[in-house]
Amino acid sequence: MPSVPQPYRNAFAGRIAKLAGWAVMFVGMVFVFGAHCHDSPELMLYGLAAIAAGYFVWFRGSRIAALPAEALLSSDKRPPVVFIRSFGEEEHAYRPAELFGLVGRAMTSIRAYNRIFQAGASSWGPVMQWQLDRLFGDIGPFVAIGRPGEKLAGMGAARLYVDDSEWQTVVSGMFRRARLIVVAPGTTPGLRWEIAEVKRTVSPEKILFILPEREEQYRAPLYILE
Repeated sequence: MPSVPQPYRNAFAGRIAKLAGWAVMFVGMVFVFGAHCHDSPELMLYGLAAIAAGYFVWFRGSRIAALPAEALLSSDKRPPVVFIRSFGEEEHAYRPAELFGLVGRAMTSIRAYNRIFQAGASSWGPVMQWQLDRLFGDIGPFVAIGRPGEKLAGMGAARLYVDDSEWQTVVSGMFRRARLIVVAPGTTPGLRWEIAEVKRTVSPEKILFILPEREEQYRAPLYILE
């Protein structure tokens, strides 16, 4: 397999960043609690800022500490759970505007608030993938093909980075070995090919679809519906 660029990974640095993030978030929650007790808007702002900063540090550390798919598959011999999604939509999900938009919808709509914060699963793509990793890790190694050129590995599934000339062969092999295929519908040609390959090579009981959260996404030309 040709050598392909790999994202930056450092397990030790990632763990330190995650611990630091948790510590800063804890301090922020103490500030928020103190603001309630002392009716202090300034302390509330400090607390919320600390929580946001700590979350960012934890999030960054989680990506830096991400385990390569090769290492995970080498240590866990169970049939994998393979996650497929649109690279373009995943890249968009990591932009701050996507997270801010999610929070904005939650603050302006009680239905959106309940769906985002009380359903037990995040609507923000990166955290949703992190939650899926915790869920499916009980039945098999959760893996995906990595987005070409990304500087840090994505959240959730352990990423395997392959050359453009070989990705279809690699993906087909993963599908045949998989215990389960998890599909997040999207609109990119690569995902269209993957979904067609899943339908061709995998029995229906091994396929799980994760449907979009927002109504407008259902109006998009989702290839999964073709």
